[in-house]
Amino acid sequence: MRITISEFEWDNDNESKISGKHRVIRDQVEEAFFGKVKVVKTYGDRYKLYGITESGQYLTIIFMLKGKKRIRVISARPSTKKEKQFCRKK
Repeated sequence: MRITISEFEWDNDNESKISGKHRVIRDQVEEAFFGKVKVVKTYGDRYKLYGITESGQYLTIIFMLKGKKRIRVISARPSTKKEKQFCRKK
């Protein structure tokens, strides 16, 4: 799946949870969308992105598409070992 992004939409509560609980900051999440990614449709209108930041950190991000180009981030966290392996597969 290819995503064209014009902007990110953030909820303050979600952003606080992501940074507090998972130790992932907004810039890292947004950066992960522009590197090598794999996207899987989960349920409803939600997607799961497996991505890598410029510094090499693997992230797993749950998001929704709002319109055609806006991303609403639901959650983000460091990827598990299994998710990293999935992300590395071609």
